Amino acid sequence: MDSTTERTSLTSPRASGRAVPGGFVLGSYLTGTLAARFFRSHILVAARVLTFVGLSAGLLFATLRDLHPVAVFAVCVFVGIGNGLTTPVVNLGVMSDHPSRAGTATGLSAATAIGGGALISSVAGVALGTSGSPRTLLTLLLASASLALVAALWAAAADRGTAPTRPTRNARRTAC
Repeated sequence: MDSTTERTSLTSPRASGRAVPGGFVLGSYLTGTLAARFFRSHILVAARVLTFVGLSAGLLFATLRDLHPVAVFAVCVFVGIGNGLTTPVVNLGVMSDHPSRAGTATGLSAATAIGGGALISSVAGVALGTSGSPRTLLTLLLASASLALVAALWAAAADRGTAPTRPTRNARRTAC
């Protein structure tokens, strides 16, 4: 296969590897358009549910039949969109609660994300090293997405007491 064919093929690593970053860009764009109409906690929970549902569907399909590699990456678009919706909302929440401590909160948030990513990567490496199947990968991603959904629901419940019941014109961007 020549390089021209590889660049245009849907199964090439270049095309498939764009699924998650493309979804992340779309999710980040959607956050900007949705932030004016919905509370941050609603966007956060919706993003985590979208990721969970997308990965659940992918795992169901992978259990019923063998998945083509493009299908695995197509499922990962939901991971990208969910993370793209989540990241701006979480960063805004981390920095806005106590503006005088925004730097410390942002640093702690980034360190937690890096540490969690390292832990999950090491577990995934051990699990995928023995099987390497798409089902194993999707199971690990779904387990991580499940934990993220639980955390989002917990954060939304914690913020429920501090947020107004309906967004007002001034509270739409700041209420959780």
